[in-house]
Amino acid sequence: MKFADDSYFTKEDSAAFFRPLIGKPVAIPISNNRSDFFIAVDMWRGDFGEFKVIPMPFATATVEFNGIDYPHWHDKMKTWKVVRRASGEPCWLCNEIGDYATYQSPDWSRSNDWSYDICCTCERRLALAW
Repeated sequence: MKFADDSYFTKEDSAAFFRPLIGKPVAIPISNNRSDFFIAVDMWRGDFGEFKVIPMPFATATVEFNGIDYPHWHDKMKTWKVVRRASGEPCWLCNEIGDYATYQSPDWSRSNDWSYDICCTCERRLALAW
């Protein structure tokens, strides 16, 4: 996660917030939407066994999972089309070898950045396939 400056705290202030929390459990939602990102450090069970958290939102510039900025790739590839499905090639994002879809840019004739092989797992994380 890369923090963004906001009206109350700098990036450094947000990062420093986590120092006293080392070794404590936290809850972090997985989402392709940067505005949904929060970290919950106060968690408990309710009277009827439901799990409750107090979310602490932070201004974020990017949220990466395993070093991949999925929101960036989702925005970039939402207009791209699948031109073939196959297996045996590494995924452009996570480098896993397996079944994949080749996505092609609609303006591939004018660009060097024209196709990517994306595995099924990354397709779901990008919200391109379900």
